[in-house]
Amino acid sequence: MLLKLIIKKLINIKQLLRSLFKKVNPEEQWNASNDIDLKLYARIFGNDFLHYGYFKEIPDDPEKISLHDVKQAMQHYADLIIEHIPAGSKVLDVGCGTGGLLAKLHGKNIDATGLTPNDMQYNHIKKKHPALSVIKNAFEDLEASQNTKFDVIINSESFQYIDIEKGIAKVKEILTDNGRWVVIDYFRINENASNQSGHLLKDFERHLSGSDLEVTEVKDITRNVLPNLAYAYMLASTLAVPLVEHSIDKFFIRKPFLSYLFGDAVIYYKDKIRLDTLNPKVFERDKKYMLYVIRRSYSS
Repeated sequence: MLLKLIIKKLINIKQLLRSLFKKVNPEEQWNASNDIDLKLYARIFGNDFLHYGYFKEIPDDPEKISLHDVKQAMQHYADLIIEHIPAGSKVLDVGCGTGGLLAKLHGKNIDATGLTPNDMQYNHIKKKHPALSVIKNAFEDLEASQNTKFDVIINSESFQYIDIEKGIAKVKEILTDNGRWVVIDYFRINENASNQSGHLLKDFERHLSGSDLEVTEVKDITRNVLPNLAYAYMLASTLAVPLVEHSIDKFFIRKPFLSYLFGDAVIYYKDKIRLDTLNPKVFERDKKYMLYVIRRSYSS
């Protein structure tokens, strides 16, 4: 049956040529930091948090970390953000993901609205958390009718996807006088980083310095997020990858003809799987994970 399906696809010349010449970005396909991974994290942890987590106590060995510890770290990350929200604030959670932080804010009776341009995330929130307020739009493109002033704007691992100048301009447009902008995200410190995700830290700080926005708190929390990466890297390198290799080997032992046809190609692509985005040593070499609390004064 499997062989028939393969032959059927091989003789469909139109579809074969279309797939052959389809352009695929290798970074998106093999880099462990895309939407597929985020969906996986949500299924594993079951808490709708799509961030690195924050370890108050930093463990010295990733093998001692449990799934419970990781879930706790995700809650502590949300608590760290909430600490910077004054009582009675109207909040905009920019890039709200699948709604974990938004739901926690709602549970604390904080008037919060989520914002995401992602259809999957928006539909997930509307289905799982119908009581939550969420807008499907890009932050830079918020329409005038949606530009209600907010007392607190949160960018939790989301500002990296927003143009710095346009993002700052939009913050100044919709943030109330003396309002707070909380940015908690990772930034590149190395221009030639192997993973180019995240703004250059020096570029972000340069734009802030010329924006009339006052930075009231800066905290480097890189060491507090690294344990989560170390745990994920340990699981991927010692469990996930060996299991994949074992499954491939077992399949091809049973299917020698398919091994002859596709074995070399599978090995080629398997060797291209990258774990650099999970490697804590690579992350610490190239990036910093920062918390900024920024105030808009009357003069700005």
